[in-house]
Amino acid sequence: MLRETQCEEALEKRFGEALALEKEGKPTEAEIIYRSLLAERKTPGCYVNLGVVLYGKSRIEEALENYLEALKINPRYALAHYNLAYLFDDLHIRYAGEARNHYENCLGINPEYSDALYNYALLEGRLGHFSKAISMLKRFLEIDKGDTKWHDLSRWSIEYYEVRLAGGDHESCKHLLDRREDALKQGGE
Repeated sequence: MLRETQCEEALEKRFGEALALEKEGKPTEAEIIYRSLLAERKTPGCYVNLGVVLYGKSRIEEALENYLEALKINPRYALAHYNLAYLFDDLHIRYAGEARNHYENCLGINPEYSDALYNYALLEGRLGHFSKAISMLKRFLEIDKGDTKWHDLSRWSIEYYEVRLAGGDHESCKHLLDRREDALKQGGE
């Protein structure tokens, strides 16, 4: 039992080193550590983090494979579903069904996963499902205790979707788009 604990501690230390390298902007070094960790023990966390590194390097296929490997180990791993949803969402409307499926899986596992709820709401908005997007963004505002910039953007999105529901077209929302851009600039993006 002592050896296993020491092994776990050593693996956790290396996992922490990989996380630190990611934060320092050294994804290649982090990738090497995640791959070595996976050679020793296949864990969903290592697969997901390696997938994030690969996604950041625009190696989409490899990122996808790693997220799927994480789900083979633990089909209820919310973070893997979230990252898959984000990946498919980022690939735009062609993969909207896949993105929706993984957002729903993620939220089914953890209904309080505010990032998933926010991004899922925006996907629904892009698909023209404004009522559903509004409902989801209101739920996001209820549960999220984080950055007020995202709250401002959520309120803007709700207002935008309400105008669209009332029959306004994208162009008639120009004043809302200007306010959104101002909010983004103030938030540092």
